[in-house]
Amino acid sequence: MAMDIVLQSARVVCNLPQPDPNVVFPPDYNIGNYIVEHEMVRGGQSRILQCKSRITNERVILKLFPINNDVKQRYIEEYAAVRSICHRNVIALLAKFEHNSRMGNYFCIVLPYYAGGDLHTMIQSCRNGNRAVPCAEALQYAYYIASGLKAVHDKQIVHRDIKPSNILLGNEPKMLVISDFGYSKPSNAPPSVVGSQNYRSPEMISGTHTSATDVWSYGCLLYEMLTQKTVDLAFDLVRAENKEAKLQELRNDILTQDLYGTEFADLVVSTLNLKPEERPTIDEIMKLPLFSGIEPDHEHANEECVICLANPRSHACVPCGHKVLCGEDCVAMVMQMGRCPICRTPVTHCMRIYE
Repeated sequence: MAMDIVLQSARVVCNLPQPDPNVVFPPDYNIGNYIVEHEMVRGGQSRILQCKSRITNERVILKLFPINNDVKQRYIEEYAAVRSICHRNVIALLAKFEHNSRMGNYFCIVLPYYAGGDLHTMIQSCRNGNRAVPCAEALQYAYYIASGLKAVHDKQIVHRDIKPSNILLGNEPKMLVISDFGYSKPSNAPPSVVGSQNYRSPEMISGTHTSATDVWSYGCLLYEMLTQKTVDLAFDLVRAENKEAKLQELRNDILTQDLYGTEFADLVVSTLNLKPEERPTIDEIMKLPLFSGIEPDHEHANEECVICLANPRSHACVPCGHKVLCGEDCVAMVMQMGRCPICRTPVTHCMRIYE
């Protein structure tokens, strides 16, 4: 029965239009109001391009999904759902548009450009340099990823692909964002098998997904960050004859670093419970004494732009998190200064410029 669901889900995923491997977006090619600098990623369902805006000259990321009439509405609805998540630790979707040309028909999403790379690259750098992620820094990464996940789960959305490469980094840990919602679904959506193998929860083998699915992936991410080991924990735990002994082995992997302490190790182990209903929720994780030294970011908790009082997701100022750049009067100021008027961080402009 489980295998039947896997095969059905695979067919559903394969029915999505696939990018034409022969299509190349050359530098200086125009897509809407954006000029291609170079192609970053060729995925199974999308292309990711680094571009510059012809209007603001600001660097952005374009994510292109091949579309036909059957899937266009799906992408529009998923875009609207993700854009409704208003939180600094969740990537802002700046705009959407369609691009139809000899290159094909695409649904395009405009995303902020993050020069800090991603958590996967940071972990790889630590591994190559034979150094660990400092405990205080690791705690902040763990907390702010959880903070972003809470905002996602509060909207009854399951990300379904939490992994280090989908955590984009800013100038400091609290500026990180959860990205790539290509596999995200409402918690009550039909079953489907997606996600990256090393971070996929055991229940995802049968297509089941709840917020606990993201908690498992979060635990896999933490384990990799603390030990610098990339393993398929679901496979290892499911096949282990003595599951308690296997969990203790994972716990010891963390403790042998002599950096992170028992509370951190216990958090990771608790997220890797094979029973989804027995994993802690993200709410419970954020309230752990482990994170008591990290102050909640009340400064950016307001969900209204301080200039026009609109939803800041409609007027995104990133990566600093100060939602202040809205309205026609601000455009001239931003074009001249290019920095957040509160913290002076270089900013992405008001979304009204994009659309």
